[in-house]
Amino acid sequence: MFENLFVDELSTRLGSSVIVGTEDQFDPVTGVLASVSTDVIVVVPSGYGTDNSPISISVDFINSVTFI
Repeated sequence: MFENLFVDELSTRLGSSVIVGTEDQFDPVTGVLASVSTDVIVVVPSGYGTDNSPISISVDFINSVTFI
């Protein structure tokens, strides 16, 4: 149930700057929330010296999302 509410909230914030913490990464992903589906979100990394290739993150592996 919570997952559906979480995905619904994320979909209202497309284009927002986010920091996404996951289970399998030590460093969180910082970028722009590009798309949201029921299973996956896509973040386009931003910042100096970063590769701007979109990163797909499974909703099941997200520990935290911070809007900046």
